[in-house]
Amino acid sequence: MCIIVHASRADPLIHQWIFLPFLEILMTQDLPNPDLSAQLSHEVRMFAAGLAHAMANVVGSLQMNAELSRMYAKRNDLERAMLPLERLAQDCTRANKVIADLQRLAGSLSNTKVVRMPLVSVVNMALDAARAKVDSSAEPVVDLRSSGEPAEIDANGHLILIELMRNALNSGANTVVVTTQVTSSEANISVEDDGLGIDAETCKRIFEPFFTTRREHGNSGLGLTISKHLSSRLGGSLDMPAIPGKGVKIILTLPRLDAPT
Repeated sequence: MCIIVHASRADPLIHQWIFLPFLEILMTQDLPNPDLSAQLSHEVRMFAAGLAHAMANVVGSLQMNAELSRMYAKRNDLERAMLPLERLAQDCTRANKVIADLQRLAGSLSNTKVVRMPLVSVVNMALDAARAKVDSSAEPVVDLRSSGEPAEIDANGHLILIELMRNALNSGANTVVVTTQVTSSEANISVEDDGLGIDAETCKRIFEPFFTTRREHGNSGLGLTISKHLSSRLGGSLDMPAIPGKGVKIILTLPRLDAPT
């Protein structure tokens, strides 16, 4: 936190892009003591460090490429000025991605209105949205498997499923299997792919904020962190069981809203 405060005072870009969104997240928490530094949990302190680290390279690159563009422009060398300008645009895109994910995280930590919807409709809505965000043109086959029993869940769960399905569709897999199972009190939705998979060390860190294996593709490393928080807010859970061989499986569990009382 102290790193961000000092950097915010020194650099207006960090103030706008890092400090203010971070404060927005903190303000969603119920901290009885106004002295935030004494109340921050270990997780939030780690989040602050991760946020500063994630944005440091972006801000530094923005400043460097802006200076290069200005230097070449003063020399009337417009051809050379174009390359740092293109990098500048890419850095802005990366920064906007992080900010958008921070805003989503703040939203996942605040109260959400419950919207009842059939489980199958939530899954299909999420799949349609995830397919629209697939990076590769070689989209894998999606196999939907349902227990057949109708159930209603909170439609906000589709935001979690979009992230899980998008990751699976971008994993280099040939097949993605989405399975729904229903008990008397909850609905379990698993998303499993046969892609390259992840090693044991990566599996341990998969829900850490700003941890990603796809940074070169513009990922911020906040998607699964947000999904984990949102699943808790909805009264459910998000887990990644260890599976042998290649591929990844993540299970989302949400309470049934039509469960008998």
